[in-house]
Amino acid sequence: LSCNHDKNNGFCSFVDPCTGVCEPELSGDSSGCYDVGVIDCNDFSVCTTDSCASGECFNVDIDCSDGDACTEDLCDPITSCYNPAIDCDDGNECTSDSCDSVLGCMYSGVDCNDNNACTIDSCDDILGCLNIDVICDDDLCTIDSCDTILGCQASTPVICDDGDPCTVDICIGGYCAHSAIDC
Repeated sequence: LSCNHDKNNGFCSFVDPCTGVCEPELSGDSSGCYDVGVIDCNDFSVCTTDSCASGECFNVDIDCSDGDACTEDLCDPITSCYNPAIDCDDGNECTSDSCDSVLGCMYSGVDCNDNNACTIDSCDDILGCLNIDVICDDDLCTIDSCDTILGCQASTPVICDDGDPCTVDICIGGYCAHSAIDC
């Protein structure tokens, strides 16, 4: 390969511009050309494939994909490819976060059921599972209970008997009342 001089147009050309660069002779008379060297396309990064075509450099990124949707595909210009795990944490305490190597991040609802019929089970995005006690007391004049398997149980009335056969004993609003009757 050599430099060629076109006397009619006064310019230099090179058969393969990627292997050398031609400049007019420094004499200034455009009588010839000289080779000033090869085009260096090396960008000194191990993350690119360096090449030259038609006198132009191309530095194409290498493929660092490991085929795993659970990793980032990165390249360090000195050490080359690396694939750290991605963070699938969505910040929601009501999801179970995982990663599938084909599908990527996966989120499924957490099960907050504590298998206790005496709690109302729910989930708060920030606090996570909440298991709040059921209030079985629907009447202040009854003693209510909750069974962890059966839930709220039939009420037992509050005993207001004052032992006096001459009173009617009743419960009103959680208080015992004793009304006298004729005996």
